[in-house]
Amino acid sequence: MAINHVDFLDFAKSLPEASEINLRNAMSRAFYAAFHGCGLKYSSAFSNADVGSHEKLIQALQKSPASEDRAIGYMLSQLKGFRVIADYKLTLDVTIADKNTSLLQTEKLMQKINAFSNPSIYKIQINN
Repeated sequence: MAINHVDFLDFAKSLPEASEINLRNAMSRAFYAAFHGCGLKYSSAFSNADVGSHEKLIQALQKSPASEDRAIGYMLSQLKGFRVIADYKLTLDVTIADKNTSLLQTEKLMQKINAFSNPSIYKIQINN
């Protein structure tokens, strides 16, 4: 059974806030919802990426001449920062506020990419 990027967000939202591991998993899954959502909209750039594809996509978006792309790049970068904390910074406390910020930012990013109607903004390229 195949899934899509929205399933990652739905799962993140469904996790109870009863434990820090759930907060961390929600933050991590929220990033992947955003990342895969961007991958769909920026498929020409995303399909050329291999190792480091998260950072390459973020950098390509942030360097885009289109302000919409740059805004998404900065949002995705912030979400990646939350994911890094959730997955690797185990000595740092993660709060419900961190999880909520991550989910809200993911929803905003997904609204932005879903609102695009001009295909010209999808022509960014990732240099390997």
